[in-house]
Amino acid sequence: MVNLGDVERVIGLSIGYTLMLPWRFERFASKLERIKGQSVDRKQIRGDLELALQKIKNQKAAADRLMTGQGVADLDEGFGRLDALNRMGNQVFYTSLLDPATGELRDPLLKGNFARHDAPVSFPPIWDTPYFLWAQYDASVLNELVRNSGEALGVSATINMTAAAPGRPLFASSIHLSEIARFEELLRGADPFSAGDASRGKFTGLVAPNGRTRRRNSAVTRPGRLMKSSSNKVAILSRSLL
Repeated sequence: MVNLGDVERVIGLSIGYTLMLPWRFERFASKLERIKGQSVDRKQIRGDLELALQKIKNQKAAADRLMTGQGVADLDEGFGRLDALNRMGNQVFYTSLLDPATGELRDPLLKGNFARHDAPVSFPPIWDTPYFLWAQYDASVLNELVRNSGEALGVSATINMTAAAPGRPLFASSIHLSEIARFEELLRGADPFSAGDASRGKFTGLVAPNGRTRRRNSAVTRPGRLMKSSSNKVAILSRSLL
């Protein structure tokens, strides 16, 4: 389980300590040299880290001002919980619209696009999701690739929503769709709905394992009423996994 809010705070602290402590900065630079197989410009690295830390501070301060003005605050998502849709929406319709140079919005009305994290929900295991027709916890997404691309945006993948620039076409993003698709195929594995293997028997729906199996295996499926659709897919009737 992970608490993404804590991860974000730790990343900011790690960058800050790396800049403050000479031995830590040298360890970081040396690790980069081992990875790249060549020497690195330590002055440039320090400048890049300082820029990244300042960007984090500015975005945090701007978000705090917005919520203070609205008289609200983020809910603590906690371990194993995430307000994924609001995170995605904020990244695409607020953060991605900030001016890259100033960090400010070109149109103050766009501040209304920002939403606090107020709907965290538990995210269940991911290994069955490729077999569900609808994804996301409120069954609002009809494709797992779309859902996972949105999740990448929700954890700060970039997308150019402002203007085309050299090397940055309009609407270009840092999402690696081919890699996400590869991960999905890895999770999907063999198709349990294939009619080619008679030894598997007829698929009767996904069910939660009993307590003994839950303790023995980490692959636990959340129960839900499911049915097999005419397109040989699984449709969610009462709830979705994600």
